[in-house]
Amino acid sequence: MPLVTLLKFIYYFILDDSQKRILRTLNLRASLVSRICRRLQDVCSMDLQNRPIIPFGGPGAVVKCDESKFNPKPKVSAMQKEMSTSFNLYR
Repeated sequence: MPLVTLLKFIYYFILDDSQKRILRTLNLRASLVSRICRRLQDVCSMDLQNRPIIPFGGPGAVVKCDESKFNPKPKVSAMQKEMSTSFNLYR
């Protein structure tokens, strides 16, 4: 994958674009988009573990933080999970 495509991918990921939109915009295979998103999520998770977020806000302030990019729940059916174990996802 060309560097410029990867940088665009990261940009769209940061903008919270869906995987479907990223694959259509960059004309990539769904499996590749899924693997790259997972790796980017892993990088975000590792960064949070290494450098925890310092609480922000203050007295009387309520702050919410969306952590969906850092530890998403897999949206995989039992059939898809069973099928994915039979394929090598890290080619």
